[in-house]
Amino acid sequence: LDWGRHFQSAPFRLGMAMVVVAMAANLFGVFTVFVPRRLAELDARARGQGHLATLGMGLMMAILATPCSFAVLVAAFAWAQLQPLWLGSLAIVLVGVGMAAPHALLTAFPSLVRRLPRPGRWMELLRQAMGFVLLAVAVWLIGTWSEDTRVTRAAGYGVVLVFCLWVWGTLVRYDWPSSIKVAVRGLAVALAVAAGGWMFAPPRGGAVKFQPFDEQRIEPATRGGQIVLVDFTAAWCLSCKMVDYLIYDRPEVARELQSCGVLAMRGDVTSSEAQANGLLYDRLRGAPPLTVIYPPSGPPIRLEGEFSRRDLSRALDEAALRPPPN
Repeated sequence: LDWGRHFQSAPFRLGMAMVVVAMAANLFGVFTVFVPRRLAELDARARGQGHLATLGMGLMMAILATPCSFAVLVAAFAWAQLQPLWLGSLAIVLVGVGMAAPHALLTAFPSLVRRLPRPGRWMELLRQAMGFVLLAVAVWLIGTWSEDTRVTRAAGYGVVLVFCLWVWGTLVRYDWPSSIKVAVRGLAVALAVAAGGWMFAPPRGGAVKFQPFDEQRIEPATRGGQIVLVDFTAAWCLSCKMVDYLIYDRPEVARELQSCGVLAMRGDVTSSEAQANGLLYDRLRGAPPLTVIYPPSGPPIRLEGEFSRRDLSRALDEAALRPPPN
């Protein structure tokens, strides 16, 4: 099983986007997922003495929290599908630890109960705010269907604009002082204007000019003493966007690759029909983001996940020290 490879299916990504939209609707209060009454009544029966009863109460508390945690947990599971197996599994375990930690802390220090924030309007506002985050995720998933980012940026700005209107009309209370109303609404207007200027600005091309992936060019190039760099990426891979922003969009990186005479190719594995799939998944046994540097001799050098400019420079220096065999 190649973790995250199912995201190469466009219908799967669209289905996930619709699930995320439904989860956002849940956070906006359009519908609520309730636990069956008989299951909820088990909480009262679980009250008693002993560790087994305590464990039962903890399990029931997690189940009864479904109306609040349902959308967030679904989003967390969806995010985990895009990560390496160890990272996705670790994240889900940490979610469980995070849900249990407050109860353990309050049990150890009961006096902290008095410092807990009281339930109120802030809980509903926080829930609705998280709904906008999920809508942004849905826009990103839908945007992976096309290489034209203009529609995606326009839809994303629509989410930002609605959020700013929500801040203006819902977050601000009628009984707040005028100074606070003006400050909060001013921030909303500033965010709408700044986001519009950023999201509608013409996209800049990356500093590194990649050539289309062609596996047949790797061996002849390395045999001739040239270093080959292959960047495996995908439109649905958020970590790939970070690698582009931190590494390949930097002019200094482009100059370094050019000075070393590197043949840079990009293997886009967004779809299951991509030419680079066989090399990435079957032979390299990797997943995007993955940068592979082929030196003139010796095994390839792998830079998995997100890496730094220093890591790239070290890999290029190591590759340059491997001359082609005579």
